[in-house]
Amino acid sequence: DQLLQLEGEFHDHFRAAGGDGLLARLQDDILALRDGREAPRLPPNEAFPSIQVHGTHGRWREVQVLHDNLLRCFQALPGLEARDILVMAPDMAAYAPLVEAVFGTAPPERHIPWTLADRPAGGELPLAGALRWLLQLPQARCGASEILALLEVPAVQRRFGLEEEALERVRQWVGEAAIRWGLDGEQRRALGLPEDDELNTWAFGLRRLFLGLTLPVEQAPPLLGDCLPCLEVEGGELPWLGALQSLVDALRQWRARLDQAATPGEWQRRIQALLDAFFEPTDEAEGQLLDALRDRLDELVERATTAGFDAPLASEVLRRLLEEALDSPQGARGFLQGGVTFSNLLPMRALPFRVICLLGMNHADFPRAQPRLSFDEMAKEPKQGDRDRRRDDRYLFLETLLAAGDCLLISYQSRDPRSDQPCRPAGPVSELIDYLAASHAGPLELFVQYPLQPFSPRALDPQSPATWTFDADWRLAGEPPGPFLDAPLPEPEGERVVDLEALVDFWRDPAGAFLA
Repeated sequence: DQLLQLEGEFHDHFRAAGGDGLLARLQDDILALRDGREAPRLPPNEAFPSIQVHGTHGRWREVQVLHDNLLRCFQALPGLEARDILVMAPDMAAYAPLVEAVFGTAPPERHIPWTLADRPAGGELPLAGALRWLLQLPQARCGASEILALLEVPAVQRRFGLEEEALERVRQWVGEAAIRWGLDGEQRRALGLPEDDELNTWAFGLRRLFLGLTLPVEQAPPLLGDCLPCLEVEGGELPWLGALQSLVDALRQWRARLDQAATPGEWQRRIQALLDAFFEPTDEAEGQLLDALRDRLDELVERATTAGFDAPLASEVLRRLLEEALDSPQGARGFLQGGVTFSNLLPMRALPFRVICLLGMNHADFPRAQPRLSFDEMAKEPKQGDRDRRRDDRYLFLETLLAAGDCLLISYQSRDPRSDQPCRPAGPVSELIDYLAASHAGPLELFVQYPLQPFSPRALDPQSPATWTFDADWRLAGEPPGPFLDAPLPEPEGERVVDLEALVDFWRDPAGAFLA
């Protein structure tokens, strides 16, 4: 409205889509603001439908079906290249491992080049998982598997002077010393357990290992008080045991420090010290991740100073702020770098592509919900011009409809994988299907329901091209088994006497007796 009040000059540079396909008709209706339901037309005769809606039983099948349908696109659309295809989803992070599993493992004859944009800052780095765990250290149980996983991070190994050989020995020590969970008795007391119960804690296990190191190997370990020494550590492995003790001491110290509220400036110094105490980056990517956390801390202090805020912040608040830095995408890295582009459904991403695919268009996932904060006064009294996430998503869907050139593929979870009950698509998808059905005087074959399993007979039937799979491995898995025997067995020679015990054994396991 404010732009219209400027009374500027308007120049139309929009062009009609042209063609008589379903997608072209829809785009022309949008351009001309024409309601196709007022004058329904006959359905177009398309060899390869330009708008397709695919229903599956889950995300895994969505990605498998997408791979097969992209191969169909290459067959049906002349001159189509992988860089002409865009795949978007409301939450691409949920699909990223599935895309890597399906597209990354395809054999050369079915390989499609692809890139994944909008990866979280630490999505691929073990260092990110270690940071998340350390930020939750006050609430962690410090189990054996958790700390061993922390030691597997290269930046932690480098800081504490351990290597792969040492890590293997540490795993053996943890098992032999019966270390289970808890740093010491004090941590267990904080969790409501008796403080004197240190059995199977890290302090208990390390004391056993150090005592065993002081005893001769050929002597049976005596019981020293309430501790039985563990003779697993050799003399040359003392530096490794010392590094493990240093790590446990650092975790004990930082567990107490991270549980205390502090001002933003104090949190900045505290987290900087935490990063220096546990990590020594081994490559550029890890250094960039740590720099991103430092930048978020600088931003926090700057905003607090600008607002005059100097009250203590709880550790939970700071942890959420830093986890946002770990989850935030690294710009548009991986976008338009050749191959099929996978990205989040974001503004200005729906550039003109010949083929655009939308994944995860489920009723509960799109339009995306916008949680309202209790202190958000704007949400209580919205006014014209305020941002509405759901309306933004509907506009993104409209952008996508206009950006697709040759084909638009939409998929969602149409059936529950356990009960096979039908599930609804996203609201804009339902509206699109209803509009297309009402604007044509005849049935439209928009929707295709795919079977639950890729080796279903429907997916292996060449007479069903819409659901047929290109994966030869699934076709082999779905073939009926051949006969167990090629010819009848010969008659036994001579007279056979079978005792009762052998007969009973045979009927207990006929197949096993036959194959024996």
